[in-house]
Amino acid sequence: MVEGARLESVYTGNRIEGSNPSLTAIKKAAILKQLFLYLYYSCIYTIEVFVRSL
Repeated sequence: MVEGARLESVYTGNRIEGSNPSLTAIKKAAILKQLFLYLYYSCIYTIEVFVRSL
């Protein structure tokens, strides 16, 4: 094995996964991204409405 070359491993609760995330992890990441974007744009909209009311 080449020095410095190793397989990435991620600790996931009770098991170790390789560098390829599971389908469940991918789905959770997509849902979190959608939630973040929804909250972000909701805040931007609220700020715009507030500024216009000044």
